[in-house]
Amino acid sequence: MIESATWSSTVGRHALHSLVKIVVAKGGTLADITVGDAVEYLAALKAANKAANGIARGNTLLYAWLRELGTLPAEAPSSLRCLANTSGQVSMEQLVDRFGVRCSPVRDLLVDYLKERQPGLDYTSLNNLSRHLANNFWGKRYDAVVGPWWPGRGRGRRRHRRADGAPGHR
Repeated sequence: MIESATWSSTVGRHALHSLVKIVVAKGGTLADITVGDAVEYLAALKAANKAANGIARGNTLLYAWLRELGTLPAEAPSSLRCLANTSGQVSMEQLVDRFGVRCSPVRDLLVDYLKERQPGLDYTSLNNLSRHLANNFWGKRYDAVVGPWWPGRGRGRRRHRRADGAPGHR
């Protein structure tokens, strides 16, 4: 049985709120919640960008509680992580888009590069390559280091004038 300390913890409160949201949205009782309802709720969270990788705080506990209550069938996956890991391979666009590259020409270049490399690499290597290029290099380093110094980034090309008023370069 679920201990009261678990319900009152921060993660427990998040799980309880998630259960309430599912019951309100779907109607019925806790016993009526299905695996599909839990998956649909997590997909909605992910679409609303409120949960990293679709699993927010408390939702693994939510699923464990549903299993413990016996509302999920025996053939249901044992955890939300099992559900997340069964999504299969994603497209090259999705591999790049998960890192939020804001510059669309660079995003398109990365996608094209991965598509070009795809025939010669396995999926795990493509996944790692996309992470390295899109997140580690372009996502983090570009925004922190290169971005502020890139000419015209976010404000169009600036024109400089010399002291005499003639066009000049800096």
